[in-house]
Amino acid sequence: HRDLHSFPTRRSSDLFGIGTLFYGLATVAEFFVSGQLSGVLEERRIEKMIDSFSDHYIVCGFGRVGRQVSRDLRAAGAQHVVVDPSPLNRQAAVSAGVPLIESEPSDDEVLLQAGIQRAQGVIACVDSDAENIFITLTARELRSDIFIIARASAEDSEKKLVRAGADRVISPYKTSGAEMARVA
Repeated sequence: HRDLHSFPTRRSSDLFGIGTLFYGLATVAEFFVSGQLSGVLEERRIEKMIDSFSDHYIVCGFGRVGRQVSRDLRAAGAQHVVVDPSPLNRQAAVSAGVPLIESEPSDDEVLLQAGIQRAQGVIACVDSDAENIFITLTARELRSDIFIIARASAEDSEKKLVRAGADRVISPYKTSGAEMARVA
């Protein structure tokens, strides 16, 4: 009587184990087939590249102004890494051959990952003045001696960026991304 009850239970647990094994194998296969592995390997390659940088620049934002800054830094032979949260800008960075961290540039961990401790300067050129102020505050707090150039769209933001710790404030309406790169 006891053997009859234990037999179906054992069999269902065996089936459950086999089902779990197949599910695990399918998940691993999907990981390889879907290209996630190449994405993970690409991220690791970019991390290693950034870790090898020193005296580089961290360009925060890869919009119109950030792309111009990046082009001019590349033309000058200056190493730099871009930090931008938009997945739309990832392809532009890959096409340009620029290492990109797809995350918020005002986050302490992200700036540390971008190598702020070894960097020569931070260029805050996102579209939002408020975000540029946060980036400037964060960068200045992480490293008091780093050179910070920030973009200001509104005139009253210029004073706030200087108070937040920017060494130079550039208004794209007065100058361009090329000027930001030249100053850097």
